[in-house]
Amino acid sequence: MGVGNAARQCDDTRATWIWGVPRLLRTTDLLVLADKGYQGMDETLAPYKGRNKPESQKEANRAHAKMRGPSERANAQLKSWRILHKLRCCPHRAGHLAKAILVLQHRKPTPTEKGSLRRPQDPARSGERHPRLDQGLERQSPPLHLKQNR
Repeated sequence: MGVGNAARQCDDTRATWIWGVPRLLRTTDLLVLADKGYQGMDETLAPYKGRNKPESQKEANRAHAKMRGPSERANAQLKSWRILHKLRCCPHRAGHLAKAILVLQHRKPTPTEKGSLRRPQDPARSGERHPRLDQGLERQSPPLHLKQNR
């Protein structure tokens, strides 16, 4: 059994140790925000656990959640892209693919695109009729009971 298989069969914290992530983090100057499962790992900053915490710890947890929020939402959005479910390319390209997806999701439309991206207005709400609907009604023959005998 290789390290890859072991990492798939255990929880996140154990996989972190198997893959040597703490050792890699020690070589960088990155601030790593983790969830409560990584508490006690010197290389990460995790929120405080437990109930009845003092106000200072509650405030620290709120600040921690505020900083982690955007990345958690980005990870959740990435899960909705089916292209990432079964990658058919080199795994090293997955990071570039994820960046491209996040850019596409958060891109602001240019002024020329704004009109084309706008959802069509519901004709029933605006009081107008849809032109194709009117054309379709004109082409239909009247029901049999309304036809005049010739």
